[in-house]
Amino acid sequence: MTYIWLLTKSHLHKNKGQSLSLLLIIILAGILMNLGLMVGLHYNQSFDQRAKDLNSADVIIALQKKDPKYISSFEQKLYTDKLSSQIEKQSILYLSGECQYNQDETTKQFAIINAQSKHQISQISYVEKSKTSYNNPIYLPYLFKTGGNYELGDTFHLRVFSNAGQEEKFSYQVAGFYEETMLATLNSTTTGLILEDAQYQQLSKAFTHTLDAYMYHIQLTDPSLAEVYTTKHTPDVNRSTTLYDCVFYDTIKMARTITSSIGSLLIIAFAFILASISVIVIKFRISHSIEEDMQNIGALKAIGYTGKDIVKSLLLQFLIITIIGSFLGIICSYALLPLLSQMFAIQTGIIWNQGFDIFSSSLTISLLLVLTICVALFSAQKARHLQPIQALRSGLSTHNFKHNIFPLDSFPGNLHILLAGKTFVQSFKQNLFVGMIVASISFAALFASAMYDNISVKFDKFLEYTVGELFDVQLYIKNPAHLMQTKVLLETFPEVRKVIDYNIEYLKTDEGASVICYATEDYANYDNQDILYQGRFPKHTNEVAIGGLLSQSFHKQIGDTITLIKGDNQQEYLITGLIQGSNFMGHDAAMTNDAYQALSPYHQQSTLNVYLNDNINIDDFIQMIKEKYPDTFISVVNNMKTITASMGTYREIVSMLVIVIAFVTAVIIALTLYLVMKTSLTRRKKHLGIQKALGYTTSQLVLQNALSLLPALLIGSLLGSITAYYTINPILSLLFSSIGIMKVNFEIIPTIFLILNFIIIFFGFIISIFVALRIRKITPYSLMSH
Repeated sequence: MTYIWLLTKSHLHKNKGQSLSLLLIIILAGILMNLGLMVGLHYNQSFDQRAKDLNSADVIIALQKKDPKYISSFEQKLYTDKLSSQIEKQSILYLSGECQYNQDETTKQFAIINAQSKHQISQISYVEKSKTSYNNPIYLPYLFKTGGNYELGDTFHLRVFSNAGQEEKFSYQVAGFYEETMLATLNSTTTGLILEDAQYQQLSKAFTHTLDAYMYHIQLTDPSLAEVYTTKHTPDVNRSTTLYDCVFYDTIKMARTITSSIGSLLIIAFAFILASISVIVIKFRISHSIEEDMQNIGALKAIGYTGKDIVKSLLLQFLIITIIGSFLGIICSYALLPLLSQMFAIQTGIIWNQGFDIFSSSLTISLLLVLTICVALFSAQKARHLQPIQALRSGLSTHNFKHNIFPLDSFPGNLHILLAGKTFVQSFKQNLFVGMIVASISFAALFASAMYDNISVKFDKFLEYTVGELFDVQLYIKNPAHLMQTKVLLETFPEVRKVIDYNIEYLKTDEGASVICYATEDYANYDNQDILYQGRFPKHTNEVAIGGLLSQSFHKQIGDTITLIKGDNQQEYLITGLIQGSNFMGHDAAMTNDAYQALSPYHQQSTLNVYLNDNINIDDFIQMIKEKYPDTFISVVNNMKTITASMGTYREIVSMLVIVIAFVTAVIIALTLYLVMKTSLTRRKKHLGIQKALGYTTSQLVLQNALSLLPALLIGSLLGSITAYYTINPILSLLFSSIGIMKVNFEIIPTIFLILNFIIIFFGFIISIFVALRIRKITPYSLMSH
């Protein structure tokens, strides 16, 4: 074994630069693979563990105390349900409000919790608390620090709207941040805020106790039936007069961890791209090592080394590099883990402190080692079966007369370009290797650029897929009987492009699933027709379009029927289309006003969505409406600010992702071209020396060698671009389908692809020139002296 180790050591010493390049690629692959595995395997588990530590509820229900008689009967149903294991009833203030988040205003339903209130279910854990006393302290979800940029001592403004149309503004000082499973998020319908008793009572009295409500924290005998329980006990009250909410744990968990789930898939995918590149590099290195050391291999076999010994030495060389690279990658991944956790916390508000995970680390090392062993054994078989006499003749077993490509005496063209072309053809395997790697990197870079363009730049396009229909202002009418009159009035305003009546209600299916239902007069008035990805929108009273995930869950297709239930009424509807969007995680439905009226005869529309003309200031329009019609609306909401505040963090996450991919792309291209050019120059050293003796200058030879790589760079980048162009939307559709976005149709601009291809090719060409400058050290004298 000692002689094999000596042979391996000789290989490593001889190819220090190439070995270092491969080592860096494996380190990068190890970093990304270990990070991806840890996020994929443990982020959701960490959320579950935190929920367990805080004794989280399986279901929470918030309900304003407007009708004591109804609350009494509602509670009786809760407490007598056999699924109810434990229920804690908590007094809260429940309201619609507006606050600033990430430099935008967002409108939410807020549960105001008294800091003196103690409960065992859904406990609150304070992450930070100020040592300074404030006159009006408030405690915010930790998400408001990570994603909303609040700090201790900052002023927090809360504008509160009552169902009667009363509006008041309150100012508090941030005294701390808390963590809780169900309420410490903006990704749910209700967000929790905590006030000290004095401020809590002041807010309640300011609205003459009309905001007083109960929150029921419920743990079930069988948590897997939480959705059925939620559907069964969703309050059957008029939302325009009585605020309520009813959510279960799995929905909150999915909403808060979806970013990490998709992020881990992207990281692992990019890690496998890097692992594939390292495999190609190993294949290239072994093939060229055998060609370069052909005579040495023959000599070794002649003095007694067997084919197995030579294969073992080659295998051991790359195993050492892979093991070292894997360990260094894993170590670096733990150093980068806090940064990744902080990036996810911008959107999730979850504190994730992951310790050493032996499973993820072992799996990372095992995957990289298996890939290395397989490709090394396969590539080294040529050395094993090579006969000594054949090896001593540089691998020739018979006469070898190759066709003369681009004969210089008869082929027209520039001499240096022709020589570069001959080099390209003679080094076909090398250029195939470069093309494959550039194609992989080009695909990853273009994939990232498409996401950046359609999420960070064209943010409205991303919002259309996640939120659905975009409008500027949402109006809640005090008297539903005046809805159509108000709509006609608003349409006369020069600032207004159009007005659509709109309503959202909670329904359930006959199979026990909760469904959020949209109702409007005519879906042809929607700006965003991509909400419907299959079939058509409903037109008649017996028709409905349902969410893609809902159709998959209950195996429903267009042409089937579905039974929807509201209170004691139920109606069978014909499915005419499938819709998409992340609202309620794809468990949604769309129908006309008449269709919903058939299900809920006493329902009255009370919401209008207003679309303003371009260049109209939304806040100015809202202020004008409030001043002109102070008694007409319960509340007037800047919808775009609300959406941007809650979804804007995705921009930051995608921007960070693009920066990382751009950096890794540049590093991989540089390392790959260094490896290729170094190997090529070593193999062609004698040829280059002869050219110099004939009078070629260093700059001419550098240009020839750089030009010989241009076709590989060009073809590789184009192949990567074409693959990306046709696969980006299907891949993103697969990734986002878990949250209800079934058919992504991001705009892919060919100009951006061309620019990125030019950057990749130009960067690769410059790197190849710099690496080829090593030619200046090659002289005829040095070749003769050696």
